[in-house]
Amino acid sequence: MTARNKKTYYAHVSIDGKEFTEVVEGENVTVADVRKFLKDKGYTVEKIVSSETHHLCKYCKSIAEGTYDDLLCDDCREVFGHSLYSEL
Repeated sequence: MTARNKKTYYAHVSIDGKEFTEVVEGENVTVADVRKFLKDKGYTVEKIVSSETHHLCKYCKSIAEGTYDDLLCDDCREVFGHSLYSEL
């Protein structure tokens, strides 16, 4: 397996009224593959994004914009009044 074939996706999902972020990794995986995998597990899929354009918030583990991993997600920025995890 080469590094360029490995894909990582972050999915905002819910099941039984609980919402969370699921991380799915694999070789040559597509968004359609991730959606099917999660639906087969019984999850309701809200959003799927690539780790190439997003990251997980260091504070709450929700999906955050961009690849700069110190940047908080929108909800945490609103709650704490800071943009960066290192500012907390």
